[in-house]
Amino acid sequence: MTSPDPIAAKDGFTLYASVDGKPELGPDATERERVLFSLPHLARKLTGSDYAALTVMNRRGRIEQMYTSGMTQEQADEIGVPPQGLGVLGFMTPAGDPLLVSSVSEHPKSYGLPPGHPPMGALLGVAVEDDGHHAANLYLANRPGGPEFTEADIEVVEIVANLAATALENARLYRQEEALRLKADESSSWLEAVIRQAAVGILVVDSATGEILLSSPEATRIIGVPLAPGSPPRDYETAARYFRPDGTQVELDDLPLRMTRKTGVSAGPMEVVCRRPDGRRIPTLISAAPVPAGDTHGGAVIAIIQDVTHLKELDQVKSEFLSMITHDLRGPLATIKGLAAEIAIAIADDEKLLGDMEAIDEEIDQTIDLVSNLLDMSRIEAGSYPLDLEVAHMVDMVHDARARAARSRPGIGRKIVTDVPTGIPPIFCDPTQIGRVLDNLISNALKYSDADVLVTSLSGPETGGIRTEVSDSGIGIPEADTSSVFDKFFRVTGGPRAGRGAGLGLAICKAIVEAHGGEIGVISKPGKGSTFWFTIPAYAEDGESETRDD
Repeated sequence: MTSPDPIAAKDGFTLYASVDGKPELGPDATERERVLFSLPHLARKLTGSDYAALTVMNRRGRIEQMYTSGMTQEQADEIGVPPQGLGVLGFMTPAGDPLLVSSVSEHPKSYGLPPGHPPMGALLGVAVEDDGHHAANLYLANRPGGPEFTEADIEVVEIVANLAATALENARLYRQEEALRLKADESSSWLEAVIRQAAVGILVVDSATGEILLSSPEATRIIGVPLAPGSPPRDYETAARYFRPDGTQVELDDLPLRMTRKTGVSAGPMEVVCRRPDGRRIPTLISAAPVPAGDTHGGAVIAIIQDVTHLKELDQVKSEFLSMITHDLRGPLATIKGLAAEIAIAIADDEKLLGDMEAIDEEIDQTIDLVSNLLDMSRIEAGSYPLDLEVAHMVDMVHDARARAARSRPGIGRKIVTDVPTGIPPIFCDPTQIGRVLDNLISNALKYSDADVLVTSLSGPETGGIRTEVSDSGIGIPEADTSSVFDKFFRVTGGPRAGRGAGLGLAICKAIVEAHGGEIGVISKPGKGSTFWFTIPAYAEDGESETRDD
């Protein structure tokens, strides 16, 4: 027998015909077509019927393919698109009983057969359901005068119909899987295109092995070695060396990528200087985050490596500019302040003019403070602000800061309460700079509160060293601003504090405390006050408490 050719009719209908023997298809036929084509022949042989047909419908109930067994090619050509939903075949529904007719032509619903259709007597039909819809019908027929179909035939045909349902389901699932695979491939192509064009370095590695899965050209440029998919972790971990801004080397286990691989949680951003194999140093920000793989323990880790050389250069230019301007302003301001003092002496008898000169002198002091802060901030950032370290006691530094605050304009007539243990361990610090931190925090508390100011110091394992707190019951800080108050040039965005100062005092305090290996922070509630705190590493046990009240 030769391989039958599908007969393509109008409107997308295709008819596959086979006269006898095992149905065959051409080499381009799909597995779905081969399985469906074999089922009518199987049903016909198992029941001994003369004809068999399988009609496959789309979601709208339109017949798209018809597979027949027992018909000549000429008969198949004459049939064309079979009727649906009319006559005897209109009884076919997935939830209904099998269609069993002793004589098609004698049935009251019969519309007759198409021209060229072989005459048929007994008819057996079974509906096929797939994914909740009427997907196909399997028919068996005998010539007029042939035997009628029995219950045993129905059981056989239902088994074959189930095979058809399985074939249709497998084909549908395959198409869905293929569509998802194509979409995944397309998404992967998009991702690779985005990574290739990214302005930051992107490195995606296997979380278990560290093997490179994807990388961007920018990551290769920053690290200085080729980063091809499949490369081992040593290619990106040991080719370059990484240093903190203070010059100390960063161990591999402390880098965000390695930390995320080990812990499964995001790490960074970390500011490091990447020293490439060619010796070039590139300041970078590195962050890493896990890319989970569903419910499994696998997955990947993505690292973002940003070259901040340009930002560093801009910051350096800004710092140098501020340093130059502030340095040149200090001399004229000192001269103006001296002249103002001489004028104040000359007009001592004129109360109005004397008051004006005192206001001028106060503004000059504020300007000098601003200039000094700008100059100190630029020195701190340039690393040229050395600390004069010695063993010192917080009791003495708090006492001296309280005395200076009491002599200041905001502190005149105000009450400053200190509670510092006399036996608190000494610290190795620059007393002048720690005193400056205390001055700034106490001054802020006096400016923004009319009540008492409390300064306390504690020590112990739970405090992380010597913890000093400056508390007030003033206006407080908006919750949205508490995380930014120590940033350079930051000023509170709302309330009475808005717009005051240049936003450098707390930034300098932060730099000084961190230069001593400590931490600084704030706890505040609007309308209830603020507590600024800082810790400095301690070296001894706590002593008894001494309370001073001025």
